[in-house]
Amino acid sequence: MRDMKAFKKFLFIVFAIFMLGIICYFYINNIFLPIKFRHYVEQRTEELLGRQVSIGKLEFEILKGFVVSDIAIQKKSDDTKLFAKIDEVSFNILFAPIFKSKKIIIPTIRINDAVVFIERLESDKWNFSDLFIKDFKEESKYTLLARKLSISDSFINYADSSQKPVLEEFFENINLDITLSIQKKITFLAETDLRLNKSKLLFNGDYDLDLKTLSSSISINNFDIKKNC
Repeated sequence: MRDMKAFKKFLFIVFAIFMLGIICYFYINNIFLPIKFRHYVEQRTEELLGRQVSIGKLEFEILKGFVVSDIAIQKKSDDTKLFAKIDEVSFNILFAPIFKSKKIIIPTIRINDAVVFIERLESDKWNFSDLFIKDFKEESKYTLLARKLSISDSFINYADSSQKPVLEEFFENINLDITLSIQKKITFLAETDLRLNKSKLLFNGDYDLDLKTLSSSISINNFDIKKNC
């Protein structure tokens, strides 16, 4: 009889935890993330970038983790035109280090189907030059660490307005992996297709954080030198 009562009590506890988990998941995914936290992320990103930012959806998926969809960043000089558009950004967070060592560790940040408009305005001025003079440092009791950045199926529209006529190129099918290894090395591998030149660019290498040395190799196929001279 006692065993039966203990078993029923155990089932009740499991059921209560299960129902509590469902309620928390529903609240986080339907109220907190898509409404409250999404607005907060939009505002903070706008403050950091100095550009108008909109986020279509922010949710949590079991396999992908946190998923941010339909991100639009407007031009600084003209908020009716896009500076960048990202279809999806997803990442997981390791929660254990947050409580133990106050470190927010993200194993991989995945960016899929991003479109970026890069423009060279003058010989020493770009449409993102203001981002290099911004001070992004902010006092926080938590340290953010990302181990890997993975970009896939992305696109860059490049225009050099400092030249007449304007030089333009479209970098398609961009795939980029940047990884921070245990040996304090940043390794990278990138590939893209150049639409107008009908060529393919491959770029890989590593950067040693201790020695501050860069080792890399670049290869390009079917590049028309005469056309770009």
